[in-house]
Amino acid sequence: MAAGVLFDLERLGSGAGRSLLNELDDSKRIARAKRERLARAVLCHAEAVSIVSIPASQIDRIGIDAANRTCLERALRALGESAELRLVDGRLELGAEAPVHELIVRGDATSATIAAASIVAKVARDRLMARLGERYPGYGFEQNAGYWRPEHVVAVRKLGPTPEHRLSFNVRGSAEAVAAPAPARRRTQRSAAWRELPAEEMAAHLLATRTIADRAWTDERRLPRETRAAFIRRVLLGETESTEGP
Repeated sequence: MAAGVLFDLERLGSGAGRSLLNELDDSKRIARAKRERLARAVLCHAEAVSIVSIPASQIDRIGIDAANRTCLERALRALGESAELRLVDGRLELGAEAPVHELIVRGDATSATIAAASIVAKVARDRLMARLGERYPGYGFEQNAGYWRPEHVVAVRKLGPTPEHRLSFNVRGSAEAVAAPAPARRRTQRSAAWRELPAEEMAAHLLATRTIADRAWTDERRLPRETRAAFIRRVLLGETESTEGP
């Protein structure tokens, strides 16, 4: 899932949206209640908002990178032609047909507009996962928000995959590795490439590989008495102890 937000920054900076700009930040650093409030504010103050999602079955066919690229390109196009500047978070190069844009590594921590888009996308996906949790009880979708967690892997092994599961998802090197049978021609990930994985897959790799030091993947520091697993989930997945449930 990806989102796009079109802001008139001059109008926002001089009007009621000024406080919104000051509050916007990387969605992973914001507690759930605040994300919900900021998402509503973005919808009120933005000139346009787009939300694009791709189903698990299509990700299995084209791969996660192609799916992310497709989502981002569609989200940009859906905002229309009036934008004077388009910023895209991350390092993933979009296709030649994508609207003219600039890639910003860790853009959601430095650009208010990218942060707004990340908040909208996160809130939209969390709501989707809550609905899937009601449709498919027992998997913990409403708590794990679609991210790999050991309890979820156990549930998949017991109950089997749902139509919403990515059958090609695999956590390399983990005893809990395969949540569902992977296709024979799945893409092989090189261990050196884990730093370029999407946040959810990087988190899964870090949780499965306990020898990787914190400083190898983030400049942030753990909170007092914060466990490694909680630290990974907070920084990469936006989860906090208060929202993870029992």
